[in-house]
Amino acid sequence: MVLAGPASAALAAGASVQLGAPLGGCTVEHFSDGEVSIHLCTPVRGRAVVLLQATAPPVNDHLMELLAMADACRREAAAYALAVMPYFGYARSDRRDGLPIPIMGRLVADLLERAGVDEVMTIDVHTPALEGFFRIPLNNRTAVPRLASALRSQLGPNAVVVAPDLGAVRLANHYAGLLGTAVAIRHKRRISGTEVAVHRITGDVARR
Repeated sequence: MVLAGPASAALAAGASVQLGAPLGGCTVEHFSDGEVSIHLCTPVRGRAVVLLQATAPPVNDHLMELLAMADACRREAAAYALAVMPYFGYARSDRRDGLPIPIMGRLVADLLERAGVDEVMTIDVHTPALEGFFRIPLNNRTAVPRLASALRSQLGPNAVVVAPDLGAVRLANHYAGLLGTAVAIRHKRRISGTEVAVHRITGDVARR
């Protein structure tokens, strides 16, 4: 059975058709103070359940909705819960770099497991190192070949793939290899959660 979270309702409907699995009913509401309320409208006892919910903005709301869906399925004795998260929020928070800050990627992994999720599937997660935070399977799929195929006919001879930071160099090289383009790299310094400064670019981007 496929259960859709509010962030991925349309995607879940398509997935249900592709899988040949029924789309279960699930209502999600929020109280006046912001608390989430989940009600499963379809029995899940003994069933394998796909919980489809990206933790896209607003990340915290969508994450809490996913956790509540998983907990409801666990308490209703679902046989297996697979959380499909096309976008995995907090994946960028994967290290401390000597600073007194949390590792939110690990915290989210722990919360998913404790809520009753048996396996997580995501797409092109920010860093493959995220797998090390999980004691349950993390299945990280890639959409790069499909996206590169869609882009190929739209690119001219002067196209270049630009990595927005050093952490994206491997991904940029993957795209460039499929598209037959050069690669450039932005070297940035993060100033705050919403602001970065680019201090140089490696590679040729002029008039490209």
